Order: sequence, then structure tokens, then C-alpha cells
Amino acid sequence: MNTPIVFYQKNLKFNAEFIKLLKTQYENDSSQEALDVTIQISGGSHVEGEYIIPAQVLLSFIKEKTVLACWRNYGYWTQSKVPAKLNPYFKRF
Repeated sequence: MNTPIVFYQKNLKFNAEFIKLLKTQYENDSSQEALDVTIQISGGSHVEGEYIIPAQVLLSFIKEKTVLACWRNYGYWTQSKVPAKLNPYFKRF
């Protein structure tokens, strides 16, 4: 049985610490292909709700964001709205 991966955030934010925690939990899970990641959002300017995203989809999405200028300049990527690619995985509280 896999341990759920759950993150609590104000706005959607990915940084080195988030990726490290995600990879550690992902690599320690025996059923990686079926693993979902839950990101609960409350506060901030992002709509309150949660993402339930297959780990492979989230890792691919994060990889795309690490080439952006904000990642190169500041070491993180953040968004206060639901990204179009992750919209199917988001539901409001």
C-alpha cells in the first residue's frame, strides 16, 4: 500500500525543497505508476481547493517549469491561478 503524498500550500509553488520531498516519497513507493500527489491550496490569491495529480503528470509538469526564467533566476516557480495543464486535476473546496 502506498503512502499518500500530500502538500499544503497557499499558492501553487514548486521549488527545490518541494521537488526533493516529492522525489523522496515517490522513489520510496513500490507502486510509482499509480501514485497520486495531493496539493491542498488555501489562502493566498489561488482559488481554495485541491489538486489530485498522478505523480508522473506532476513530475513532467515541474520539469517543464524548471526551464523558465523565474526558475533560473529565483529557484522556484509559482502560480496563483490553476494552470491550464493541471485544471483537470483541480477541484474547489
